[in-house]
Amino acid sequence: MRHQVIISAVYSTMLVSYAFYMPRRRSEKSELRYFDDVSRFSRIDEWLSKDDYIQRRVEKKASDDKMEMMKNRILGYDAASASLMTVKEVKKKTRDWVKKSGTVGRMDGTELFEKIVGIKVCRESDIVGCIAYFWRIIVKDILKENREGHEESVYMVVFPCCKALYTYDNLKLLNQAVNLGSDLCLFIGSEVSLTLFHPDYKNSPKIFSPERHSPFPTAGVQFKPSKAMMRELPKDESVYLDKQRIYLERIFNSAAAASPFEDPENQFLTKDCDEERSQDAIIKLTQEWFQDNKYVENNELNYALKHIETTAGWFVSRASMAEEAYADTWGMIYQLLKESSENNVVSAILVAPNFSMYNAVEWRKFAITINAALKRTTEGKMKVELFHPEFVYTGKNGKCKDLRRTPFPTIQIIFQSN
Repeated sequence: MRHQVIISAVYSTMLVSYAFYMPRRRSEKSELRYFDDVSRFSRIDEWLSKDDYIQRRVEKKASDDKMEMMKNRILGYDAASASLMTVKEVKKKTRDWVKKSGTVGRMDGTELFEKIVGIKVCRESDIVGCIAYFWRIIVKDILKENREGHEESVYMVVFPCCKALYTYDNLKLLNQAVNLGSDLCLFIGSEVSLTLFHPDYKNSPKIFSPERHSPFPTAGVQFKPSKAMMRELPKDESVYLDKQRIYLERIFNSAAAASPFEDPENQFLTKDCDEERSQDAIIKLTQEWFQDNKYVENNELNYALKHIETTAGWFVSRASMAEEAYADTWGMIYQLLKESSENNVVSAILVAPNFSMYNAVEWRKFAITINAALKRTTEGKMKVELFHPEFVYTGKNGKCKDLRRTPFPTIQIIFQSN
């Protein structure tokens, strides 16, 4: 009798243990459960009402968003998290930072700037697009600002969506791409200067320079040359004279200036001429020159024209100063980069009849600065070929080469995937 009781107790214990340890099917998979798993792993919708279930999900979403916000506040933003923010949110975050960090204000006199003139947010996701956007903002917005009374002020351009610019050295590339052409510009470097702000400014801790550690990669355009630039100005005022020379050349190269062609039918660069018709005539003349010189037996010219058949678009720039020419050229470069394929060679040609028309040296400098920036930003996939009505180049053999003399200043941007 005693043995039967013991056997019954053992059997009952085994049944209870089996009931607790028996695997429970979930999505056709079996896993080991412990005695308290029934309450911990049961589905919410088995014991919550629909309204309670929805409320629980809303609260969880709010909790996750708050945790993400705290993480971004402590660790900083990246391109992925910043891309989810609206333009209004990016501007608000930037304004909060400049007030708290001492970047802008008039409290104790240690602030970098007195006020913010404006904030623009770029939504482009690559460096070339950001450079094109930056030049466009300089020409269309910043240079049109009334600089009277804006001394010690700054206009900020924020790049929250470009992953590459969250590396500080890449933001310096954008700065270099703009400053490379400052010698040719009428305003950049003289009346306005550039200042960089970055979450990892100079790859240093934020505590050393909080006024420079912005939440997003940012370029500031200051409406006054920096103090370092003022110290570097020569006493002979040569920089001032250079700017005056550029200004006079801008007038000389304007549409009202005489055309380089003696044929009256080609006098289309006047203010009274229809702009659309003039653009067609400019493109037609340039295309005819390329067709006439494509089969000339000359190694240098053949090398310059070897990609002419890959031309995907012709553009006419109405720029009369370097800032406008850079904006148009980088806009064309970005459009070419978006439309290019990784398996072919494609190019685009820009003609600038009103810029450096009678200054081949300046046009060559312009092309060199574009080419230098492209080498750094596109890893050598894009290059430049230049042409000019007064093109002259003295090679190693000492002979003058005047083979690239197009009717107007012309630049060809070539994209090669390899």
